[in-house]
Amino acid sequence: MKLIAWWIACCFRPFSISEDAELQTAFDFASQVKGNSKLPSRNTNKKRIEEEASEIQARMKACLADKC
Repeated sequence: MKLIAWWIACCFRPFSISEDAELQTAFDFASQVKGNSKLPSRNTNKKRIEEEASEIQARMKACLADKC
């Protein structure tokens, strides 16, 4: 796909990003979705990442409290 090569070049991404398993999973999912899909906004992505980080932190704290 020329669009991917363009994105890599214009956004100064490393060539190795095309081998990223998570990115490939996202492309596989996107290719199966019917209808219009839009990328989440910056704020939505930030919120989701912060929520995931909080959940991981809580699990780590619980694990440490249990083991230590």
